[in-house]
Amino acid sequence: MDFIFDEQSFIERYHPDYNCNEIAYIDDIAKLLNGEAEEGDAASTGEFADWSEEDLEREMAILQRSVLQEAFRHYLDLKYPIED
Repeated sequence: MDFIFDEQSFIERYHPDYNCNEIAYIDDIAKLLNGEAEEGDAASTGEFADWSEEDLEREMAILQRSVLQEAFRHYLDLKYPIED
């Protein structure tokens, strides 16, 4: 039996601030990498607009890892609280 982990649903459910900058940056980078950034939107004019594809992929991995870690920490705190 294979277990399929739905990363997006996990983040949406357990990240304490789904509207945080890191998630917005991931969206901007994804638009740039997929060629979906439109002229004038945040992805095409923001800090990532002039980055190389390699740098964008590296930054995306860093941001995704950070967002997942935060969601997982929140999940652990909710499911397995430690009383002091």
